[in-house]
Amino acid sequence: MNRRYPEGTALIYVNAHDDEVALVPGKRYIIERRRADGMHEATVKSLWKDDTGSLWLLPESTDPLFQQPIPVDGSEGDEVRVLGRVVYSVSKE
Repeated sequence: MNRRYPEGTALIYVNAHDDEVALVPGKRYIIERRRADGMHEATVKSLWKDDTGSLWLLPESTDPLFQQPIPVDGSEGDEVRVLGRVVYSVSKE
């Protein structure tokens, strides 16, 4: 997400579990992802809805290793949990 949030940016988010946050395309979410190969990450992604109605998490990164969309439904064998929706970001000057 370094295209959107430079290194050192602090994010404030609404906890999805406490407030029953509805997923809104175009908003950014903190997600937890566990892949079938054992990799585990917590990251921020933008939510996008395609023409078929499927929801995808899109990275905004300059790193080619982190530019692939992730299906929210975990159809690629990944477990994806939405932890919260980003509501503010604070960057160092």
